[in-house]
Amino acid sequence: MKYVMEVWDPDAKSNRQVKVENGVIKYCAPHSSSDMQVITKPFKVKPGHVTFEKEAAEWFDDNYGPSYIKRMLLSGFSTFIRILPITYETDTEDVFKKARFQLKDCPVNYIYAPRVSLRRLTPSWVRKLKKMAVPVILFYVETKEEIEKTRWQRLLEAAFPLRLMFIFDCKHSALSNSDEKYARSKWEKTVKNLRINSFFYLPEPGEEVSRLLLQRIGLYPKKGSFDSGSDADYFLYFNEKKEAEHILLPEIIILKGKVVKAGTRWFLEAAEGGELNSIIPEQFLPINAVHKYL
Repeated sequence: MKYVMEVWDPDAKSNRQVKVENGVIKYCAPHSSSDMQVITKPFKVKPGHVTFEKEAAEWFDDNYGPSYIKRMLLSGFSTFIRILPITYETDTEDVFKKARFQLKDCPVNYIYAPRVSLRRLTPSWVRKLKKMAVPVILFYVETKEEIEKTRWQRLLEAAFPLRLMFIFDCKHSALSNSDEKYARSKWEKTVKNLRINSFFYLPEPGEEVSRLLLQRIGLYPKKGSFDSGSDADYFLYFNEKKEAEHILLPEIIILKGKVVKAGTRWFLEAAEGGELNSIIPEQFLPINAVHKYL
């Protein structure tokens, strides 16, 4: 199905036209008279956002997965990054196998972000995660000196030729305030010296992931944009002015060009979700953002 519509452009702070074909944004340019025009004038159209999360699998285990996803969609998120704790390298395949089984019926797209102890992270573990199409690794430390003692060059060589992303999960590290500050400074220095693909702020679950972080992970522009080639995941909100404390919910939700919510009716069975396993970190990172980490 092909159609043209007006969407909200947050950069220009105005509407612009895009063309959708087979669930994908094809281009953002003048259209021909033969294209079907979708009238979005009563609405503000926004792309679906991305968030970190760590509870979806448990909700699906308890048969409440669709309810959890509906809540996520109503908050404006059409894709999530699943934080996946792994204690030992030998547990990796089993943990992923269980996680993938739990989310086999998930109606939205997601990727995995393993969370591991830096002390146990080895080059062989990095190579294993690379083979499993993992674009980002979260790590935590047990002491403030671990970051500077780690042989980062070996880990980076194991990830080659990909520039896998490493993010310091300081909140999971259980350090004192002074030790956390010390570890943060050492990590920032290490990242800049070795030009590691990283980000200095890890969003909380339920918080919107910024464009720069999405670019570093490799999810942008496929997700979170109306750029050519992106998935047609978008939300239509009435243009009514609301009070500041009022939560504005989407009236219509589209995933890959298919309606999954219209008014009070849901059509999640139409959604085609699943794990994204062809994400390449920094693939579309603009040159002016190479050395930006916030």
